[in-house]
Amino acid sequence: MSPALRDPRAGQESSRAPAKIALVGLRGSGKSTVGALLARELGRVFVDLDHELARLWYSTHPADSVARDPGAPAGSGAAAPSAGELLTRLGEPVFRELESRALAEVLERREPLVLACGGGTVLNEENRARLRGGAWVVWLEAPVEELARRLAGDPTPRPPLTEAGRHAGPAGAANLEELRQLRDAREAFYQDVAHLRIRTEGLPPSLVANFLRGGLGSPQA
Repeated sequence: MSPALRDPRAGQESSRAPAKIALVGLRGSGKSTVGALLARELGRVFVDLDHELARLWYSTHPADSVARDPGAPAGSGAAAPSAGELLTRLGEPVFRELESRALAEVLERREPLVLACGGGTVLNEENRARLRGGAWVVWLEAPVEELARRLAGDPTPRPPLTEAGRHAGPAGAANLEELRQLRDAREAFYQDVAHLRIRTEGLPPSLVANFLRGGLGSPQA
């Protein structure tokens, strides 16, 4: 049986799901997939922070013709850029600033929602404080070998973030070494913000979402 989950601000078991549930973890941990499934189960909005920061960038740079706003109607132009493409194009400092602005905006929304954070969202101290105070945070974790296996089969563009990634080929071994470095650099930050930690190896995303849904109480906060 799934344990009753706790709203960190209430300090006690609650019969209602927290208004904002945020998923954190490394690349390949399943944040977007589990988040979308959980949001559907709860009947609430799903927000992918990578999409939000891209929307923010193009809303403030309307003359930018490299790619259209991710919120534009289907068939209105070129495919929306991935967060990885924006990271490559803008550089990490600008990308992280956009990410922080997008996070602050999402957490200020009134409606209940499920948020999938970027893998590096927790690197910023202010972001960690916002997450701790404004959401119920779930850390999705798996061994780096499992994450590398998942990423090897995922076509989503993801630029290298470490020297290991930049100097290695596209094979799974490159992902593995980079993931080890990212895990070592970020693990303490995930631990700092998480109210719940779930090891997801061997579990389909639907089962992880069902476990969370089973312990969250009534859908509306």
